[in-house]
Amino acid sequence: MRLAASTVLREDWLAAVRAGLGRFAAFELASPGPRLPGSPSELRALARLKARRGLAYSVHAPFRELDIASADPELQARTERLYAAALEAAGAVEAEVVVMHPAMVSLAGWAALGGAARRALRRREADAFARLARRAARLGMRVAVENMPAFRAARTASWQLGVAAAVGSRWLGCAADVGHAHTAGLPARLLFEALGGKLWHVHVHDNSGWGDQHRAVGEGSVDWRSVAETLVERDYRGLVVNESLDLAAQVRGSARLSRLAEQAARLGRPRRPIAAGRGAASSPPPAPRTAP
Repeated sequence: MRLAASTVLREDWLAAVRAGLGRFAAFELASPGPRLPGSPSELRALARLKARRGLAYSVHAPFRELDIASADPELQARTERLYAAALEAAGAVEAEVVVMHPAMVSLAGWAALGGAARRALRRREADAFARLARRAARLGMRVAVENMPAFRAARTASWQLGVAAAVGSRWLGCAADVGHAHTAGLPARLLFEALGGKLWHVHVHDNSGWGDQHRAVGEGSVDWRSVAETLVERDYRGLVVNESLDLAAQVRGSARLSRLAEQAARLGRPRRPIAAGRGAASSPPPAPRTAP
C-alpha cells in the first residue's frame, strides 16, 4: 500500500500538495464542491510537480449539494457535469483513479420509497455511472464508487457492487472508506473482503463510531491493527488516502498506520492480492488519453 494525503477542504490544490511535500509522495486532489477547483495552469503545475518529484495522484469528485441519482433533472445533470470535469482534471495530472459518491439518498428516505421509486433511483444512478465509465475509458481513467456513512442508504458493499454490476465496465470499481464503514458498524476487514477485486482505492480516518468526524487515525475507535493486517495480508497495492481534516493529523495518523503495517508485514507473508495499483495485473490496461 502507498500512503497518501488528501487536500480535503482546501480549494488550492497546488498549495496543499506543496505543503505536504516531504511528508507524502502521493496526494488526493479533493474538493467538497459544488464546484471543481483547479485551473488549467494549476493542473499543468501539478503535472510538472508530479513528474519532477515522482508523485502519485488521485482525484475526489465534488460531492456537497450534489446527487448523481437525484430525481431533480437539473441537480442530477449538474452532478454528472462535475463528475465528468473531475475525470478531465484527473487526466490532466495523470491521476490513478477518480473517487465518486453514489446516490445520496438518506437511509430514512430510502426506507420511505416504494419499489418502483427505488428501481427508478438505482436506474438513474447506473445510467449516469455508465456514461461516466464510457468517458473514463476514453481517458484511460478508473472510477471508484465510495461507500457512504451510516445515515446514507449507499453505506454497504452490496450497494457499491450493485452499481459496478449494473454498469458492467472494467473502468468502474470501488473505494473503501474505513471511517464511513465504522459508522455503519462494518469492520474494514469485512468490507475489503466483500469488495474483493473491485477494491481499487482506500480512504482512512477515525471516528467514535457515532459520527463521521474525520479524526486522525488512532484517535477514535476504529481497529487500525486489523485494517493494517488485512491490507498487508491481501497485498493491497493501491493508494491509502488519509482524509483527516488537517495535514498535521494526516501525518500523525499515517505514521501510526505505517507502523502497524510494518508490524503486520513482519508477522507473515502477504496472501492473495485484494486490489492493485496502476500497472498491476487486476488493473484495466492503460488506454490512449484522448478527449471524449
